[in-house]
Amino acid sequence: MMKRLLIFLFILINLHSCSPGLQQIKRYEFSQQIKEQGVFVMLQNNDEDIKLYREYGQQNKADKVEQETREENIKFKQAISDSYTFSSVRLCLDSQPPENDNFQLQVTIEEDYREENTSYIQIASITDRNGSHPVIAVQRTVNSMNTDQSFIIKQLNNKLEKLFEKAR
Repeated sequence: MMKRLLIFLFILINLHSCSPGLQQIKRYEFSQQIKEQGVFVMLQNNDEDIKLYREYGQQNKADKVEQETREENIKFKQAISDSYTFSSVRLCLDSQPPENDNFQLQVTIEEDYREENTSYIQIASITDRNGSHPVIAVQRTVNSMNTDQSFIIKQLNNKLEKLFEKAR
């Protein structure tokens, strides 16, 4: 009797360890939905800040913010174009979010307070449409806020490709 119980437990444990977890299954499903539906990317426009600077006579500051925003958007669009091939991408301004798209691709950078030296954590993620719940994410530690985004976007793309292949 004890031997049968041990064999049953052994089989049960092996079956459980072979099957994908609920989180993994959800990721597979999300990768399929992302592949079919695509993602949207919110580009900065900083219109409100620029408008305020101009209102208060700070033309040079307004021009600088406008130029920096334009350059950042160009770099970000290029990084996506070069590194993200998993699904279609729809670009929109942060002041005009899309109504029907479900998944948002984001790249953020935050200071890493765990490190003694100044370092940052760069995160590429695909979130729900509100940007509040990450569906898939990758991250890496970088030394500068101005780090190229292509590498982290490529890592995200590769992770999605792997999940999609496993889901088939």
